[in-house]
Formats: sequence, structure tokens, C-alpha cells
Amino acid sequence: MNREMNQSERTISFAWATRFAIAASLASMMVGLTACDVSGQVASRWSTSAELGSAGGTLQVTSNDDGIAGASLSLAPGALSASTELGIAPAESLATGDWLSAGPAVAFGPADLALTGQVLLTIPAAAPSGYDANDLLLLFSGDEGSVVLDGTHFQFDGSALHTSAPALGTLQAVVGKSCTHHDTCQPGNDCVHGNCRPGLR
Repeated sequence: MNREMNQSERTISFAWATRFAIAASLASMMVGLTACDVSGQVASRWSTSAELGSAGGTLQVTSNDDGIAGASLSLAPGALSASTELGIAPAESLATGDWLSAGPAVAFGPADLALTGQVLLTIPAAAPSGYDANDLLLLFSGDEGSVVLDGTHFQFDGSALHTSAPALGTLQAVVGKSCTHHDTCQPGNDCVHGNCRPGLR
């Protein structure tokens, strides 16, 4: 069943795309991702896949065999110009450097797919012990680069994180490691209220 974006999701979508564009143009300052490969290697098979076309549609993982039950993507009509097989699979963790995992890394693909509209993406997420929902961040790695997004770019419902994205790629919910001052976080990140957070120092 197709679902149109509500006003809140449209606002998130605009902010998400803007932050992604900024990050792509400032690759050397990208909010503290380490220099290692964070592309999120995809499993050898999709957990679920389906062919979607110009009419749009929704794809969701219902089995927890791969640990990503509830992960989903939803395309509005017109987001695809031609029928394409889309898939969802677990991926290698993106949580390196200043970031701790707050859920599994999920790959949505193909990552190089050209979209003419936004895609609604959902991934499982939960704040680790000692953290709360306000500490959650979203890591995204795709064909155009990688970016760390704060809570203004997604919605969290207690068990899953939802964002409206301009592209497919690998997503993971994370939190910042504990810190005592700015120098304990990687270049590009700030120490805020005792945890590393995205910044542009």
C-alpha cells in the first residue's frame, strides 16, 4: 500500500537532503567518520526484495532471521521512472570511531539507483543503556558519500527510526561515545553534554 508523506516527513526530507548536499561538498569535514571503508558491505542475498515501478510501493522485512525485522522502504508514485528490483539486507556496522551501535546496519539497494522523488526508509533502533532517544543519530553511507544526521532529520517511535531520504544506501542508528572535552572526539565532532555529536569544528 502506498503512503504519501505528511507535512512533518516533508520537512524532514528537505532538511535531510540539504544536510546530505552539504556533507557531500565538504567531504573532508564529514562529521567524524573514520577513514576506513564505511560503505556497509551488503549480505550475499537480500532479506526481502521486489520489483517496484512508477506506481511506487512498499517493501518490508517481516522475518527476523537476519535481525532487521521491521526495516522497510516506501516509494511514492513517480519516484521511479522504470520497474526496478529493490532489496533490503543486513550490512556491516557503520558504528566506528565516535559512534556506538543503536541498532543493526541496514542496506537498501541498489545504492546507485536514480530516484526522481523521496524514499521513506525505516530501520530498527533502540537507545542503548545509559542513553535516551535524544541521543540517537543516523549514519548514512551511499554512492554520493557518508553523513551523520541528528534528530531533526528523522523520527523515532521507540523501536524504529524513520527518515525520508533522497537516495538509497546503508543506514544505522548510533549514539556518540562518552567524552570529557572536544579533543576526546574525532576532528569534525564536538563533545556535547558528555557525548560526541556531529559538528563542524
